[in-house]
Amino acid sequence: MDKSILVIVEHDDGRLKISSKEILSFSSEIAVKTGMKVFAAVYGSAINHEVFEEIGKCGVGEIYYGENHLFLMPNVEILLPFLAEVITECRPQFVFTGNTPIGKDLLPPMAQIFSSEMVSDVIQINTIHDSLQFIKTIFGGKIIEMNGYKKQRVFATIRPNAIGIRNNMAVIPSIKVIKSQVNPPINYILKEVVKKNQSRKPLYEAEIIVCGGRGIKRSEDFFLLEELAGVLGASLGYTRAVIDAGFKPRSLQIGQTGKTVSPKIIITCGISGAIQFVAGISTAQHIIAINKDQRATIFKTAHYGIIGDLYQVVPALTDEFKRILNK
Repeated sequence: MDKSILVIVEHDDGRLKISSKEILSFSSEIAVKTGMKVFAAVYGSAINHEVFEEIGKCGVGEIYYGENHLFLMPNVEILLPFLAEVITECRPQFVFTGNTPIGKDLLPPMAQIFSSEMVSDVIQINTIHDSLQFIKTIFGGKIIEMNGYKKQRVFATIRPNAIGIRNNMAVIPSIKVIKSQVNPPINYILKEVVKKNQSRKPLYEAEIIVCGGRGIKRSEDFFLLEELAGVLGASLGYTRAVIDAGFKPRSLQIGQTGKTVSPKIIITCGISGAIQFVAGISTAQHIIAINKDQRATIFKTAHYGIIGDLYQVVPALTDEFKRILNK
């Protein structure tokens, strides 16, 4: 086992997913500090070379590419032999990927194969001398857990938007093609992925988000936020209070126990600013808060604040944006 990091990359339609950009650029930064090597593992068929160029722009110069038409449909049983071969060859101490549906399925069995430690949903990584410390939340976000690993191999999934994208020196990557033997799995074969028609970007990748909280009293009042989001082309998110009340699905929850987001703009409506929620929006470039309580904690985090009743402010903003954007 060498002092190195392997990043398992996710891509879609010829572009890296934001979670992979974060992990690649962050790992490259760690390598500069610690002297570790960084490798990337990419799988697919006839991959657009822009994916490899994007990996190089993140500062990672060595890529293992598994090419097989069966890799087009993500299937853990098919991917495991390829990734096991890569890990056996490059012998990394740390194996990272995003805490995404694919990552959460893929890494635990990989850790089991190599009898290694598994850490899920990491929100922060610290370098301590020649070792790494992983930070995550447990018990519904109420407790912060810190674990340091110096000698053993560790597999870790990292929460999207938690560590941010670093600006590293771009390199021209070298690509090693792995032609591993792939046998269709006995248990199941994934033949087709049907994507629902989404008019808005998922929260992980949204550039503008309109977010509602406890200040919205009734389920039928959420149309106020939906109309504003429609004008701005924004995605919609909600606090835990809204989710727990059963108004919206948990997939739209923002915060320490939900999704961590990093938009250019987030407009919070009727949100007090509990620390668990603020932790999920801390990397947003511009936070605009609307709350009628001038002492609300959210104003300590917001870049811009509007003190007023959201039932009056949000429709006024919607009308003004319609006028400005000619909608």
